[in-house]
Formats: sequence, C-alpha cells, structure tokens
Amino acid sequence: MATLTHTKGRVVTVPDEAVDYYLTKGWTVAGGNPVPAAAPEEGPSESWTNAELDAYAEQEGIDFTGVKTKADRLAVIADSRN
Repeated sequence: MATLTHTKGRVVTVPDEAVDYYLTKGWTVAGGNPVPAAAPEEGPSESWTNAELDAYAEQEGIDFTGVKTKADRLAVIADSRN
C-alpha cells in the first residue's frame, strides 16, 4: 500500500499495483517530489484552470500552438476527441 497526495490536497492510500496509474494522473507519493502537473481525472471542463488544460493537452499530445483563451483550449480538446 502507498499513500499518495494530489496537487489539490487530497490524500489516498492505494495498493502498490495502482501507484503508477495515480502518478500519471498528477498524484505524488506522500512526502515525495512532485510529479509534473497533470489534469484532473474527470475530464476537461470550464471548471479547469488553463494550467490544468495545458497539462492535459501535453499529456494527450494535443497541440495548443496559437491558443490563447480557455474557450479555445476546450474547443481544441473537443476537436481532438473527434
């Protein structure tokens, strides 16, 4: 079992075989060094910050070149899913 902390402050204990999955989603081992920012698990929405959308795009290989607004970011992400 491992105790993990999310960038939003949530703490969970998960089985060892689930740790790698959580680390790819923005969690860190409690007391460890931060993993690069990742987007929340529920999927992109208006409630996400631009930084979270940028992290999601990077993780998913979505190109945000020339994108300036949150609405533009969400549109590019939606287009990439089609």
